Amino acid sequence: MQPSTRAAQRAELHKTIWRIANDLRGSVDGWDFKSYVLGMLFYRFISENLTAYVNEQERAAGDRTFNYAVISDKKAELGRRETVAERGFYILPSELFANVRKRADQDENLNMTLERVFKNIEGSAVGTESEADIHGLFDDLDVNSQKLGPTVAKRNEKLVKLLDADLAFAMHILKWLAVNGTAAIVEFPGVLYRSGAEQKIRKYLLDNNYVDAVIQLPPDLFFGATIATCIIVLKKSKQDNAVLFIDASAEFTRVGNKNHLAPEHHTKVLDAYVARQNVDHFAKVVPHSVIAENSYNIAVSSYVEREDTRKEVDIRELNAEIARIVARQSRLRTEIDAIVADLEGAA
Repeated sequence: MQPSTRAAQRAELHKTIWRIANDLRGSVDGWDFKSYVLGMLFYRFISENLTAYVNEQERAAGDRTFNYAVISDKKAELGRRETVAERGFYILPSELFANVRKRADQDENLNMTLERVFKNIEGSAVGTESEADIHGLFDDLDVNSQKLGPTVAKRNEKLVKLLDADLAFAMHILKWLAVNGTAAIVEFPGVLYRSGAEQKIRKYLLDNNYVDAVIQLPPDLFFGATIATCIIVLKKSKQDNAVLFIDASAEFTRVGNKNHLAPEHHTKVLDAYVARQNVDHFAKVVPHSVIAENSYNIAVSSYVEREDTRKEVDIRELNAEIARIVARQSRLRTEIDAIVADLEGAA
């Protein structure tokens, strides 16, 4: 019999999602589970970070459509030395998180694939200044551990699920969040709008009124990362059924080769979060119904309109200026024609 009331439906969905989370965790204890999730998140982070860096370099050089994730490994090898010198490590396109995850369902040897990828990432730094920093980076991510399952097939089932761990980790945090607690989670921007499993998790979080705020951060803020990140703030005891969106993407000062949040930027964001009021081009409180109609998209740019800094043009004044330029051009042409005629007459 299907649950008929909203409360019963919500309870049923809650049980279903936690059943999935517990299945994912399986026999892995809480601490090891966090290590696996954080390890996969880090693997994804450095993959997307390297892709963004190489794309930026190639597009600045003139190839506006370049995408590192789709080129061949053979072609990518040409840039290995320079990239390792700059970033400290290297990942071939076929070994990027996105490409490994794309093939994961059909990869019967996913555990061996991931083991090879992690060894190759660490191996890319051997003999360089970054070797000590990269060595042992994935030691806690034992993809062949019996804790993941008694057989290779069972372990690979868990690994496939772990490869979709962005908002799943937010769910893990939510599970342990106190009723009166607040969790602030730094996420990649893709989790705010991607479809599939992440959209279903966003729907659950929003329908149950757990999302308190989403804060867009500036790009190039964290070490080794140029991509702009965001903060999702979760609460279990909210006072309204709305989400506060804050666009802090312009709140930074440039210090050396990185962006930096100065005290005045912290204060501005915190004041907006506490006030929970609409501020033109900076903050907006959006009801749940509006977000639901927008396919549960919680990208800040979808709700906070950026200020138009373009200079306003007076069309009438512009037309008058064009008329003056045309008239002056006509006079100059007449004068030039007269001079040429005099010269021809003198000749």
